[in-house]
Amino acid sequence: MRSISHKVKSYRRQFRLIPRYVVSTRIFILISLLALLMTVAMVLTMVDSFYFRSTDYSHLPWVVLGFEVSLVFGFAQLIVESSKRRYLRANPGAAAPKFRNALMSTERDRVKVLSQLFGEQTDYEALARSLIEKWEWHSAIHAKAGDPVVKKALGFFGFPGAGNFASYLGGLMAIAAAVVVTLLDKEAFYAQMPTLMSDIREISWLMTKHLVFPFAVVVVPLAMVVGTVRSAFVRLLEKANDDYLSQASFYGFIKELLEMEERQERRLLMVTTGFAYWMFRLGTAPVGDLPKLYRNMRRSRRIGRARNMALGV
Repeated sequence: MRSISHKVKSYRRQFRLIPRYVVSTRIFILISLLALLMTVAMVLTMVDSFYFRSTDYSHLPWVVLGFEVSLVFGFAQLIVESSKRRYLRANPGAAAPKFRNALMSTERDRVKVLSQLFGEQTDYEALARSLIEKWEWHSAIHAKAGDPVVKKALGFFGFPGAGNFASYLGGLMAIAAAVVVTLLDKEAFYAQMPTLMSDIREISWLMTKHLVFPFAVVVVPLAMVVGTVRSAFVRLLEKANDDYLSQASFYGFIKELLEMEERQERRLLMVTTGFAYWMFRLGTAPVGDLPKLYRNMRRSRRIGRARNMALGV
């Protein structure tokens, strides 16, 4: 298990999603600033609505929802920029590569590093299966070797899972509802029965407008902040202990192996892939390159339609 951890960590350190050398780039600074402003806007909206009972900032969730599209394309552009910077660092003095060349260069580097760490590989799925078997076997041994009483005691102080958290929240709401029903005056309750449904509709709309929708909009920037903090904490633990590898990091590496195996097979259906490709290009390209990219997209579609007509598809 120690050898697997060292090899996986060596690979992941060379191919981080956000390498250290792109932190100072303009696109990374803009994305971080945009995510911070979106989170502050949603916090300001909720504080203003619930604490001050005002609607001055009720329009901010719609503004944040519009900027989330820019945030997604910004992350895509950051990935492309990382590949370009990696290519230039490996080839000093070379011209900046194009979009496709930069990504293909990173893919070749991945294959090269995997060959150095795990030997020459022709079947990445078989490699993934063997690594999972070894990892789970060693993990099962470590789990059974510890004291179960101590593990249960330590697990009590851990954060609950998503399912457990939902159960806890449902239990608290049930307790609150029981307390309200118990303390409610029965005469007042029956007197308000005719307007009960209209009150329920009004409360549901207010909760959706001031609570559910703002939380739904803030999911993406909040997930970025939480994910960044969690990744930094896990990375700190992995850096402090050479033998430690988190389960998320291990299976993230396994996912990359399976994706590399799938990319070796030729795609038979290209409609969705082509649409995603051109949306990716148009969403991450500089503004000055958009007219040229749009013409290339139209020409590519015409060639595709002509090829399909020739093949009778």
